[in-house]
Amino acid sequence: MRRSKEDAEATREALLCAAEQLLAEKGIKNTRLEDVAAAVGVTRGAIYWHFKNKEELINAILERLRDPLNASMGELVERAAKGKFCLEELITALIHPHQQLSENPATEQLIRFAVRYALCRESEALSERIDQDREDNLQRMTRLMHLAQQLGQVRQDIPPEQLALYVRSHVMGVFHHQLAVGNAFGSGMDSIRTQFKLMIAGLRPPNQTTTTSSAL
Repeated sequence: MRRSKEDAEATREALLCAAEQLLAEKGIKNTRLEDVAAAVGVTRGAIYWHFKNKEELINAILERLRDPLNASMGELVERAAKGKFCLEELITALIHPHQQLSENPATEQLIRFAVRYALCRESEALSERIDQDREDNLQRMTRLMHLAQQLGQVRQDIPPEQLALYVRSHVMGVFHHQLAVGNAFGSGMDSIRTQFKLMIAGLRPPNQTTTTSSAL
């Protein structure tokens, strides 16, 4: 039984990896579940056992993209609750998806897909998931901003909910710009890191000096 479970997990992982590659090469519209199954060397029945449709497959890939960021943000909230949070750590967490976007063509395809469905709502199921993810992210960021205020690292004159929206708006703006213009950030990750440093500067209490951090 254990071996069968391990085999099933290995097959699922192989299907996800193959799907990412095909999506990068052919695009979302032209990638079929049958193509993914053929790339791995399994039957149509095997892929439909793991994913009942293309939306479910894409959602699983999106989970692999967002899980590292969600885990990083969760760790930051835990550190802040213990009084160990440094505001610059937020930069390290936020820049990781941009590195994925630069290094993995499939990531760009999937982020474009997520943005399109978030705006156009062509798929009710995926739109609901994207809406829930956005709400979860805002709640997590609001919690982090509240804790950062208690630690004196974030300005006190603006509610944490508004600070969370400020962070999300900045993050999404950088994402959209990177997707729209590509190499507009001349020096790559260094330029994107600078954008987040500017964002951090807007969060700080007036006249507070910048805290250095090994995370930078």
